[in-house]
Amino acid sequence: MSSVPISTGETFIVGGIAACTAVTISNPFEVAKVRLQLQGELAKGAEKVYKNVGDTLAKTWKNEGFGGIQRGLGPAASWSYIVPTTLNLTYHDEYAGFYEPIRRTVNKLAGIQPDEQVAATSILAGAASGVAGAMCGNPFFLIKARMQAYSPVLPVGTQHYYKNSVDALKSVWRAERWKGMIRGMDAAVIRTAMGSSVQLPSYNWTKRTLIENGLGRADSTWTFLASSAVSGACTTAHFLRIAPHTIVTLTANEVYLGWYKAAKSKVKPAVTHE
Repeated sequence: MSSVPISTGETFIVGGIAACTAVTISNPFEVAKVRLQLQGELAKGAEKVYKNVGDTLAKTWKNEGFGGIQRGLGPAASWSYIVPTTLNLTYHDEYAGFYEPIRRTVNKLAGIQPDEQVAATSILAGAASGVAGAMCGNPFFLIKARMQAYSPVLPVGTQHYYKNSVDALKSVWRAERWKGMIRGMDAAVIRTAMGSSVQLPSYNWTKRTLIENGLGRADSTWTFLASSAVSGACTTAHFLRIAPHTIVTLTANEVYLGWYKAAKSKVKPAVTHE
């Protein structure tokens, strides 16, 4: 199975699908998070609309239905497709994105073997790839937050109504041009750089440690789950929101790539000898 070649483009596509799977599961909690953060923004001391995450989800479902709890899913999926695949989602020794190329390059410059896992260069590569991912995905993160905050029944904070993701991007561009597209990028860069500097190295380190010590197989879903759980635990900020998303994204990526490689090996054309 591992001998089946996978191109960089294929790993990008499969990694993006894994990220979209995770964001579909976690998006309702993102909606709740955004609305809880924004309530009281315009009127200090006003009565709170939402009490907690459970209350936010319940009220959103009651008043807006499935579309409400999955509001902003389109740009959320786009952002989740761009950022994780830009960072790096690995399968065994195959990789896509910036993380591994940066790490290997920094290792070479430091006189270290490219394949050697060194904490300092891994953290630097994770942070650098996080910056790249945040910059690429910022417009989608912006409209995601605005669409998730919008509620026709229980509005909180500044409201922006958009028909869909395309309409949102067009509206932001018409009103603010590049200034609107990069709004909040500085905070996104810092947040993503800090998270990815820990998330990616901890995942790869845990997976390699489990495999090298015979505690897990390289193709085992349990190995992927354990590695991603450690990675999620290391990103302690908003643990209950980030950890599940991290676990689903990294595990789904490994599983999907395994399925893809298996399917690809079955349809591989036979070599004929004359």
